[in-house]
Amino acid sequence: PQQQPQLPQQSQLPQQQQQQPQQQQQSQQPQQPQYSQQQQQPQPVKQTVPVTDRRLSRIGQDDIDMADYQQNNVAPDPQTPDRRQSMKVRLRDTVLVTPSMAHKRRFEEVAAGQHAIRKIDQIAPSLRSSFHTMLPDQVRSLAENVASSLMLSQTPISPDEFRLLSPEDVKQFCIRARQLVMNDAMCVEVNGPVKIFGDIHGQLGDLLELFTAYGTPHDSHGDVQLIQYIFLGDFVDRGTFGLEVTILLFALKILYPTRVFLIRGNHEVREVQRIFGFWEECKARFPAAIGEQLWEEFNLTFDCLPIAALVSNAVFCVHGGIGKTVNSIDQVRAIVRPLSNPNDMPLCMDLLWSDPTESDSELGVKDSLRGQNLSMFGPDRVMEFCEANGLQMIIRAHQCVQDGFEFFARGKLITVFSATNYCGVYPNDGAIVQIDTEENKFLNVRIKVVKCNMATNSQDFWRNKNNVSPIKSRPTAS
Repeated sequence: PQQQPQLPQQSQLPQQQQQQPQQQQQSQQPQQPQYSQQQQQPQPVKQTVPVTDRRLSRIGQDDIDMADYQQNNVAPDPQTPDRRQSMKVRLRDTVLVTPSMAHKRRFEEVAAGQHAIRKIDQIAPSLRSSFHTMLPDQVRSLAENVASSLMLSQTPISPDEFRLLSPEDVKQFCIRARQLVMNDAMCVEVNGPVKIFGDIHGQLGDLLELFTAYGTPHDSHGDVQLIQYIFLGDFVDRGTFGLEVTILLFALKILYPTRVFLIRGNHEVREVQRIFGFWEECKARFPAAIGEQLWEEFNLTFDCLPIAALVSNAVFCVHGGIGKTVNSIDQVRAIVRPLSNPNDMPLCMDLLWSDPTESDSELGVKDSLRGQNLSMFGPDRVMEFCEANGLQMIIRAHQCVQDGFEFFARGKLITVFSATNYCGVYPNDGAIVQIDTEENKFLNVRIKVVKCNMATNSQDFWRNKNNVSPIKSRPTAS
Protein backbone atom coordinates (compact mmCIF):
# COMPACT_ATOMS: atom_id res chain seq x y z
CA PRO A 1 0.00 0.00 0.00
CA GLN A 2 1.10 3.48 -0.76
CA GLN A 3 2.36 5.46 2.20
CA GLN A 4 0.68 8.73 2.98
CA PRO A 5 3.00 11.68 2.36
CA GLN A 6 4.18 13.16 5.64
CA LEU A 7 3.20 16.75 6.28
CA PRO A 8 6.06 19.16 6.97
CA GLN A 9 6.58 20.01 10.59
CA GLN A 10 5.78 23.41 11.96
CA SER A 11 9.47 24.35 11.97
CA GLN A 12 9.78 23.41 8.26
CA LEU A 13 6.98 25.73 7.16
CA PRO A 14 8.01 28.98 5.56
CA GLN A 15 8.36 31.83 7.97
CA GLN A 16 5.64 33.80 6.25
CA GLN A 17 3.10 31.03 6.93
CA GLN A 18 4.06 30.80 10.60
CA GLN A 19 3.65 34.50 11.23
CA GLN A 20 0.11 35.34 10.40
CA PRO A 21 -0.97 38.97 10.39
CA GLN A 22 -2.31 40.18 13.71
CA GLN A 23 -5.51 41.36 12.14
CA GLN A 24 -6.22 37.90 10.72
CA GLN A 25 -5.76 36.32 14.16
CA GLN A 26 -8.14 38.79 15.72
CA SER A 27 -10.73 38.14 13.01
CA GLN A 28 -10.60 34.40 13.70
CA GLN A 29 -11.24 34.84 17.38
CA PRO A 30 -14.88 34.22 18.27
CA GLN A 31 -16.72 37.33 19.23
CA GLN A 32 -17.87 37.56 22.79
CA PRO A 33 -21.59 37.48 23.34
CA GLN A 34 -23.08 40.91 23.59
CA TYR A 35 -24.82 40.18 26.88
CA SER A 36 -23.11 37.54 28.90
CA GLN A 37 -25.64 37.67 31.73
CA GLN A 38 -28.79 37.74 29.67
CA GLN A 39 -30.79 34.62 30.14
CA GLN A 40 -31.91 32.70 27.09
CA GLN A 41 -35.45 33.64 26.18
CA PRO A 42 -38.00 30.98 25.26
CA GLN A 43 -38.90 30.58 21.63
CA PRO A 44 -41.51 33.23 20.79
CA VAL A 45 -44.97 32.20 19.75
CA LYS A 46 -45.34 33.83 16.37
CA GLN A 47 -48.61 35.36 15.39
CA THR A 48 -49.14 37.16 12.14
CA VAL A 49 -49.97 40.84 12.43
CA PRO A 50 -51.43 42.58 9.38
CA VAL A 51 -49.31 45.40 8.04
CA THR A 52 -52.36 47.65 8.08
CA ASP A 53 -52.46 47.53 11.88
CA ARG A 54 -50.93 50.75 13.20
CA ARG A 55 -50.33 49.36 16.67
CA LEU A 56 -49.19 45.87 17.61
CA SER A 57 -50.93 44.44 20.66
CA ARG A 58 -49.92 41.49 22.81
CA ILE A 59 -52.04 38.55 23.91
CA GLY A 60 -51.03 37.39 27.36
CA GLN A 61 -47.32 36.63 27.52
CA ASP A 62 -46.85 35.73 23.84
CA ASP A 63 -44.17 37.60 21.94
CA ILE A 64 -44.93 39.47 18.76
CA ASP A 65 -43.59 38.61 15.35
CA MET A 66 -42.72 41.94 13.78
CA ALA A 67 -41.40 40.50 10.52
CA ASP A 68 -44.38 41.83 8.61
CA TYR A 69 -43.09 45.34 9.14
CA GLN A 70 -39.84 44.58 7.35
CA GLN A 71 -41.43 45.14 3.96
CA ASN A 72 -41.96 48.78 4.96
CA ASN A 73 -38.19 49.38 5.11
CA VAL A 74 -36.84 52.04 2.80
CA ALA A 75 -34.67 50.45 0.14
CA PRO A 76 -31.14 51.82 -0.10
CA ASP A 77 -30.43 54.26 -2.88
CA PRO A 78 -27.59 52.80 -5.02
CA GLN A 79 -26.61 56.24 -6.24
CA THR A 80 -26.23 57.65 -2.72
CA PRO A 81 -23.07 56.64 -0.84
CA ASP A 82 -24.44 58.06 2.41
CA ARG A 83 -24.40 55.31 5.06
CA ARG A 84 -27.74 56.49 6.41
CA GLN A 85 -29.46 55.62 3.12
CA SER A 86 -28.10 52.06 3.21
CA MET A 87 -29.16 51.43 6.80
CA LYS A 88 -32.32 49.36 7.08
CA VAL A 89 -34.45 48.77 10.13
CA ARG A 90 -35.62 45.33 11.18
CA LEU A 91 -38.14 45.10 13.98
CA ARG A 92 -37.42 42.07 16.12
CA ASP A 93 -39.59 40.04 18.48
CA THR A 94 -40.76 41.72 21.63
CA VAL A 95 -39.22 40.48 24.88
CA LEU A 96 -41.54 40.24 27.84
CA VAL A 97 -40.71 39.98 31.55
CA THR A 98 -43.39 39.43 34.18
CA PRO A 99 -43.10 40.96 37.67
CA SER A 100 -42.29 37.55 39.20
CA MET A 101 -39.45 36.97 36.73
CA ALA A 102 -38.05 40.43 37.34
CA HIS A 103 -38.18 39.92 41.11
CA LYS A 104 -36.24 36.67 40.85
CA ARG A 105 -33.62 38.26 38.64
CA ARG A 106 -33.28 41.23 40.95
CA PHE A 107 -32.81 38.95 43.95
CA GLU A 108 -30.04 37.05 42.16
CA GLU A 109 -28.37 40.27 41.05
CA VAL A 110 -28.46 41.76 44.52
CA ALA A 111 -26.97 38.60 46.00
CA ALA A 112 -24.17 38.58 43.41
CA GLY A 113 -23.33 42.24 43.74
CA GLN A 114 -23.85 42.80 47.42
CA HIS A 115 -20.12 43.23 47.89
CA ALA A 116 -20.25 46.40 45.78
CA ILE A 117 -22.55 48.24 48.18
CA ARG A 118 -20.84 51.03 50.06
CA LYS A 119 -23.22 52.91 52.28
CA ILE A 120 -23.27 56.68 52.35
CA ASP A 121 -22.43 56.90 56.05
CA GLN A 122 -19.13 55.06 55.42
CA ILE A 123 -17.64 57.80 53.27
CA ALA A 124 -14.42 59.26 54.64
CA PRO A 125 -14.99 62.26 56.92
CA SER A 126 -12.35 64.19 55.01
CA LEU A 127 -14.49 63.88 51.90
CA ARG A 128 -17.58 65.19 53.65
CA SER A 129 -15.71 68.20 55.02
CA SER A 130 -14.66 69.47 51.59
CA PHE A 131 -17.92 69.84 49.68
CA HIS A 132 -17.33 73.40 48.55
CA THR A 133 -14.00 72.45 46.95
CA MET A 134 -14.92 68.95 45.86
CA LEU A 135 -12.85 67.69 42.94
CA PRO A 136 -14.33 65.69 40.01
CA ASP A 137 -12.75 62.48 41.35
CA GLN A 138 -14.35 63.07 44.72
CA VAL A 139 -17.76 63.61 43.13
CA ARG A 140 -17.23 60.44 41.13
CA SER A 141 -16.47 58.50 44.31
CA LEU A 142 -19.68 59.82 45.81
CA ALA A 143 -21.56 58.88 42.64
CA GLU A 144 -20.32 55.29 42.89
CA ASN A 145 -21.74 55.04 46.38
CA VAL A 146 -25.08 56.50 45.35
CA ALA A 147 -25.45 54.28 42.27
CA SER A 148 -24.52 51.11 44.16
CA SER A 149 -26.80 51.96 47.07
CA LEU A 150 -29.83 52.65 44.88
CA MET A 151 -29.36 49.84 42.36
CA LEU A 152 -28.27 47.06 44.73
CA SER A 153 -29.79 47.80 48.12
CA GLN A 154 -33.10 46.16 48.96
CA THR A 155 -33.82 48.60 51.78
CA PRO A 156 -37.17 50.37 51.19
CA ILE A 157 -36.90 54.10 50.55
CA SER A 158 -39.14 56.44 52.50
CA PRO A 159 -40.87 59.36 50.73
CA ASP A 160 -40.28 61.47 53.85
CA GLU A 161 -37.07 63.42 54.40
CA PHE A 162 -34.44 62.91 51.70
CA ARG A 163 -31.49 61.23 53.43
CA LEU A 164 -29.55 59.70 50.57
CA LEU A 165 -27.32 62.77 50.27
CA SER A 166 -26.81 65.96 52.20
CA PRO A 167 -27.91 69.24 50.57
CA GLU A 168 -24.25 70.07 49.93
CA ASP A 169 -23.78 66.74 48.14
CA VAL A 170 -26.85 67.34 46.00
CA LYS A 171 -25.50 70.71 44.91
CA GLN A 172 -22.15 69.18 43.97
CA PHE A 173 -23.95 66.48 41.99
CA CYS A 174 -25.89 69.08 40.03
CA ILE A 175 -22.79 71.15 39.31
CA ARG A 176 -20.77 68.18 38.06
CA ALA A 177 -23.64 66.78 35.98
CA ARG A 178 -24.15 70.24 34.49
CA GLN A 179 -20.52 70.35 33.35
CA LEU A 180 -20.76 66.92 31.73
CA VAL A 181 -24.03 67.41 29.85
CA MET A 182 -22.71 70.68 28.44
CA ASN A 183 -19.95 68.61 26.82
CA ASP A 184 -22.64 66.75 24.84
CA ALA A 185 -24.03 68.25 21.67
CA MET A 186 -27.56 69.60 21.59
CA CYS A 187 -28.34 66.59 19.39
CA VAL A 188 -26.24 63.74 20.82
CA GLU A 189 -24.84 61.39 18.18
CA VAL A 190 -24.20 57.79 19.25
CA ASN A 191 -23.76 54.46 17.54
CA GLY A 192 -25.54 51.27 18.46
CA PRO A 193 -26.04 49.19 20.43
CA VAL A 194 -28.16 51.41 22.65
CA LYS A 195 -31.10 51.16 25.06
CA ILE A 196 -33.70 53.92 24.97
CA PHE A 197 -35.91 54.63 27.99
CA GLY A 198 -39.17 56.58 27.96
CA ASP A 199 -40.87 58.55 30.72
CA ILE A 200 -40.00 57.54 34.28
CA HIS A 201 -41.84 60.26 36.29
CA GLY A 202 -40.24 59.54 39.64
CA GLN A 203 -41.20 55.85 39.66
CA LEU A 204 -37.87 54.54 40.91
CA GLY A 205 -39.10 50.94 41.27
CA ASP A 206 -39.92 50.73 37.56
CA LEU A 207 -36.51 52.07 36.59
CA LEU A 208 -34.75 49.52 38.82
CA GLU A 209 -36.96 46.72 37.55
CA LEU A 210 -36.05 47.54 33.94
CA PHE A 211 -32.38 47.57 34.92
CA THR A 212 -32.76 44.18 36.59
CA ALA A 213 -34.70 42.60 33.75
CA TYR A 214 -32.65 43.86 30.81
CA GLY A 215 -29.23 44.91 32.11
CA THR A 216 -27.85 47.31 34.71
CA PRO A 217 -25.54 50.26 33.93
CA HIS A 218 -22.78 49.03 36.23
CA ASP A 219 -19.16 48.01 35.67
CA SER A 220 -18.91 44.84 37.76
CA HIS A 221 -22.29 43.20 37.13
CA GLY A 222 -23.86 45.24 34.33
CA ASP A 223 -23.62 45.94 30.60
CA VAL A 224 -22.73 49.64 30.49
CA GLN A 225 -19.44 48.88 28.70
CA LEU A 226 -21.30 46.88 26.04
CA ILE A 227 -24.27 49.10 25.33
CA GLN A 228 -25.09 52.79 25.69
CA TYR A 229 -28.10 54.28 27.52
CA ILE A 230 -30.40 57.09 26.42
CA PHE A 231 -33.12 58.48 28.70
CA LEU A 232 -35.75 60.52 26.86
CA GLY A 233 -36.70 62.91 29.65
CA ASP A 234 -39.54 63.30 32.14
CA PHE A 235 -37.49 62.03 35.06
CA VAL A 236 -39.53 63.97 37.63
CA ASP A 237 -43.13 64.97 38.58
CA ARG A 238 -46.12 62.87 39.59
CA GLY A 239 -44.14 59.89 40.92
CA THR A 240 -43.04 59.57 44.54
CA PHE A 241 -39.26 59.44 44.09
CA GLY A 242 -38.35 62.12 41.60
CA LEU A 243 -35.33 63.06 43.68
CA GLU A 244 -33.94 59.52 43.76
CA VAL A 245 -34.51 59.03 40.03
CA THR A 246 -32.77 62.30 39.17
CA ILE A 247 -29.87 61.71 41.56
CA LEU A 248 -29.38 58.19 40.18
CA LEU A 249 -29.36 59.42 36.58
CA PHE A 250 -26.95 62.22 37.47
CA ALA A 251 -24.72 59.65 39.19
CA LEU A 252 -24.74 57.44 36.09
CA LYS A 253 -23.85 60.42 33.92
CA ILE A 254 -20.96 61.28 36.25
CA LEU A 255 -19.70 57.69 36.24
CA TYR A 256 -20.19 57.00 32.50
CA PRO A 257 -20.25 60.36 30.68
CA THR A 258 -19.70 58.77 27.25
CA ARG A 259 -22.09 55.82 27.80
CA VAL A 260 -25.13 57.44 29.44
CA PHE A 261 -27.03 60.35 27.85
CA LEU A 262 -29.87 62.35 29.38
CA ILE A 263 -32.36 64.06 27.03
CA ARG A 264 -34.66 66.84 28.19
CA GLY A 265 -38.39 66.30 28.49
CA ASN A 266 -41.26 68.72 28.89
CA HIS A 267 -41.27 68.13 32.67
CA GLU A 268 -37.67 69.31 33.04
CA VAL A 269 -39.08 72.84 33.01
CA ARG A 270 -39.75 75.03 36.04
CA GLU A 271 -43.28 76.12 35.24
CA VAL A 272 -44.37 72.53 34.65
CA GLN A 273 -42.77 71.26 37.88
CA ARG A 274 -44.60 73.88 39.92
CA ILE A 275 -47.86 72.27 38.83
CA PHE A 276 -47.01 68.58 38.63
CA GLY A 277 -45.06 67.93 41.81
CA PHE A 278 -41.26 68.15 41.70
CA TRP A 279 -41.25 71.63 43.21
CA GLU A 280 -43.41 70.39 46.09
CA GLU A 281 -41.24 67.30 46.51
CA CYS A 282 -38.06 69.35 46.91
CA LYS A 283 -39.67 71.65 49.47
CA ALA A 284 -41.19 68.76 51.42
CA ARG A 285 -38.17 66.43 51.55
CA PHE A 286 -35.39 68.92 52.20
CA PRO A 287 -35.00 71.17 55.26
CA ALA A 288 -36.89 74.45 55.25
CA ALA A 289 -35.47 77.26 53.10
CA ILE A 290 -33.11 74.81 51.31
CA GLY A 291 -35.57 72.82 49.22
CA GLU A 292 -36.36 75.60 46.77
CA GLN A 293 -32.67 76.46 46.40
CA LEU A 294 -31.85 72.86 45.51
CA TRP A 295 -34.84 72.74 43.18
CA GLU A 296 -33.26 75.64 41.31
CA GLU A 297 -29.94 73.78 41.20
CA PHE A 298 -31.66 70.80 39.58
CA ASN A 299 -33.25 73.06 37.00
CA LEU A 300 -29.99 74.81 36.19
CA THR A 301 -28.76 71.37 35.15
CA PHE A 302 -31.98 70.61 33.28
CA ASP A 303 -31.44 73.86 31.34
CA CYS A 304 -28.22 72.37 29.95
CA LEU A 305 -29.57 68.98 28.86
CA PRO A 306 -29.48 68.00 25.17
CA ILE A 307 -32.86 68.00 23.51
CA ALA A 308 -32.46 65.11 21.02
CA ALA A 309 -30.24 62.19 20.04
CA LEU A 310 -29.25 60.56 16.75
CA VAL A 311 -28.51 56.82 16.79
CA SER A 312 -26.26 55.43 14.03
CA ASN A 313 -27.22 58.36 11.80
CA ALA A 314 -30.53 56.59 11.20
CA VAL A 315 -32.82 56.95 14.25
CA PHE A 316 -33.91 60.34 15.62
CA CYS A 317 -34.75 60.25 19.34
CA VAL A 318 -36.66 63.04 21.06
CA HIS A 319 -39.06 63.40 23.95
CA GLY A 320 -42.07 64.86 22.13
CA GLY A 321 -41.94 64.92 18.34
CA ILE A 322 -41.47 67.04 15.24
CA GLY A 323 -44.70 69.07 15.37
CA LYS A 324 -45.06 71.61 12.57
CA THR A 325 -41.76 73.51 12.82
CA VAL A 326 -39.09 70.78 13.03
CA ASN A 327 -37.90 70.03 9.49
CA SER A 328 -34.17 69.43 9.90
CA ILE A 329 -31.82 68.03 12.51
CA ASP A 330 -29.64 71.10 11.92
CA GLN A 331 -32.40 73.18 13.52
CA VAL A 332 -31.93 71.17 16.70
CA ARG A 333 -28.15 71.50 16.58
CA ALA A 334 -28.44 75.27 16.34
CA ILE A 335 -30.33 75.66 19.64
CA VAL A 336 -28.18 77.46 22.21
CA ARG A 337 -27.85 76.33 25.82
CA PRO A 338 -28.50 76.91 28.68
CA LEU A 339 -32.18 77.14 27.83
CA SER A 340 -34.11 78.34 30.86
CA ASN A 341 -37.57 78.47 29.31
CA PRO A 342 -37.91 76.32 26.19
CA ASN A 343 -41.65 76.93 26.14
CA ASP A 344 -40.93 80.41 24.73
CA MET A 345 -39.56 78.87 21.51
CA PRO A 346 -42.00 77.24 19.03
CA LEU A 347 -39.26 74.87 17.86
CA CYS A 348 -38.61 73.61 21.40
CA MET A 349 -42.35 73.40 22.08
CA ASP A 350 -42.69 70.97 19.18
CA LEU A 351 -39.67 68.94 20.26
CA LEU A 352 -40.91 68.61 23.85
CA TRP A 353 -44.70 68.69 23.57
CA SER A 354 -45.99 67.53 20.15
CA ASP A 355 -47.75 64.18 19.62
CA PRO A 356 -48.69 61.98 16.66
CA THR A 357 -52.24 62.20 15.39
CA GLU A 358 -54.86 59.71 16.52
CA SER A 359 -54.24 57.28 13.64
CA ASP A 360 -52.33 56.82 10.39
CA SER A 361 -55.33 58.07 8.46
CA GLU A 362 -55.08 61.58 9.96
CA LEU A 363 -52.56 63.50 7.90
CA GLY A 364 -50.97 66.91 8.19
CA VAL A 365 -50.69 69.03 11.33
CA LYS A 366 -53.52 69.61 13.82
CA ASP A 367 -54.01 71.48 17.06
CA SER A 368 -53.27 69.39 20.11
CA LEU A 369 -55.74 68.66 22.86
CA ARG A 370 -52.98 69.37 25.39
CA GLY A 371 -53.34 73.12 25.12
CA GLN A 372 -52.80 76.26 23.11
CA ASN A 373 -49.91 76.50 20.62
CA LEU A 374 -49.33 72.74 20.78
CA SER A 375 -49.61 70.54 17.70
CA MET A 376 -50.12 66.98 16.49
CA PHE A 377 -48.35 65.64 13.39
CA GLY A 378 -49.54 63.00 10.96
CA PRO A 379 -47.71 60.06 9.34
CA ASP A 380 -46.98 62.15 6.26
CA ARG A 381 -44.90 64.53 8.40
CA VAL A 382 -42.96 61.55 9.77
CA MET A 383 -42.22 60.24 6.28
CA GLU A 384 -41.17 63.67 5.01
CA PHE A 385 -38.88 64.31 7.99
CA CYS A 386 -37.20 60.91 7.69
CA GLU A 387 -36.68 61.27 3.96
CA ALA A 388 -35.32 64.82 4.20
CA ASN A 389 -32.81 63.86 6.91
CA GLY A 390 -31.80 60.41 5.67
CA LEU A 391 -33.46 58.67 8.64
CA GLN A 392 -35.17 55.34 9.03
CA MET A 393 -37.18 55.89 12.20
CA ILE A 394 -38.19 58.27 14.99
CA ILE A 395 -38.35 57.12 18.62
CA ARG A 396 -40.10 59.35 21.13
CA ALA A 397 -41.70 59.21 24.58
CA HIS A 398 -44.14 61.71 26.17
CA GLN A 399 -47.35 59.62 26.06
CA CYS A 400 -48.57 56.85 28.32
CA VAL A 401 -49.46 53.87 26.11
CA GLN A 402 -51.17 50.69 27.24
CA ASP A 403 -48.48 48.20 26.19
CA GLY A 404 -45.52 50.45 27.04
CA PHE A 405 -44.88 50.98 23.33
CA GLU A 406 -46.89 51.90 20.26
CA PHE A 407 -46.20 52.10 16.52
CA PHE A 408 -47.20 54.93 14.23
CA ALA A 409 -46.71 55.82 10.55
CA ARG A 410 -46.50 52.15 9.54
CA GLY A 411 -43.64 51.46 11.93
CA LYS A 412 -41.64 54.60 11.17
CA LEU A 413 -42.30 56.03 14.65
CA ILE A 414 -42.29 54.29 18.04
CA THR A 415 -43.65 55.75 21.27
CA VAL A 416 -42.01 54.25 24.36
CA PHE A 417 -43.17 54.72 27.96
CA SER A 418 -41.17 53.16 30.82
CA ALA A 419 -43.34 53.84 33.89
CA THR A 420 -45.82 51.05 34.68
CA ASN A 421 -49.16 51.43 36.47
CA TYR A 422 -48.91 55.14 35.71
CA CYS A 423 -49.73 57.23 38.78
CA GLY A 424 -51.54 54.22 40.24
CA VAL A 425 -54.48 54.94 37.93
CA TYR A 426 -53.80 53.14 34.64
CA PRO A 427 -52.67 49.47 34.44
CA ASN A 428 -50.18 50.06 31.62
CA ASP A 429 -46.99 48.11 30.98
CA GLY A 430 -43.55 49.70 30.74
CA ALA A 431 -41.02 49.25 27.94
CA ILE A 432 -37.65 50.22 26.54
CA VAL A 433 -36.33 50.08 22.96
CA GLN A 434 -33.04 48.37 22.17
CA ILE A 435 -31.22 49.05 18.91
CA ASP A 436 -28.39 46.80 17.73
CA THR A 437 -26.32 47.23 14.58
CA GLU A 438 -25.61 44.29 12.32
CA GLU A 439 -22.58 44.68 10.03
CA ASN A 440 -23.50 48.33 9.43
CA LYS A 441 -26.38 47.21 7.25
CA PHE A 442 -29.30 46.67 9.61
CA LEU A 443 -30.59 48.28 12.77
CA ASN A 444 -32.25 45.54 14.77
CA VAL A 445 -34.97 47.23 16.82
CA ARG A 446 -36.34 45.20 19.71
CA ILE A 447 -39.00 46.22 22.23
CA LYS A 448 -38.48 44.95 25.79
CA VAL A 449 -41.50 45.04 28.07
CA VAL A 450 -42.09 44.72 31.81
CA LYS A 451 -45.64 43.79 32.74
CA CYS A 452 -47.62 46.02 35.04
CA ASN A 453 -47.69 45.05 38.70
CA MET A 454 -50.87 46.47 40.24
CA ALA A 455 -49.41 46.02 43.72
CA THR A 456 -46.69 48.57 42.95
CA ASN A 457 -47.17 51.85 44.79
CA SER A 458 -46.79 54.28 41.88
CA GLN A 459 -49.49 56.73 42.88
CA ASP A 460 -49.48 60.40 41.96
CA PHE A 461 -47.93 61.29 45.29
CA TRP A 462 -47.28 65.02 44.99
CA ARG A 463 -50.39 66.33 43.26
CA ASN A 464 -54.10 65.80 42.64
CA LYS A 465 -54.94 62.65 40.68
CA ASN A 466 -57.80 64.43 38.97
CA ASN A 467 -55.27 66.25 36.80
CA VAL A 468 -53.57 63.11 35.49
CA SER A 469 -53.57 62.90 31.71
CA PRO A 470 -55.63 59.98 30.39
CA ILE A 471 -53.85 56.98 28.96
CA LYS A 472 -53.37 56.97 25.22
CA SER A 473 -55.36 54.17 23.63
CA ARG A 474 -56.16 54.63 19.97
CA PRO A 475 -57.99 52.59 17.35
CA THR A 476 -55.87 50.85 14.75
CA ALA A 477 -55.63 52.42 11.31
CA SER A 478 -57.55 50.93 8.44
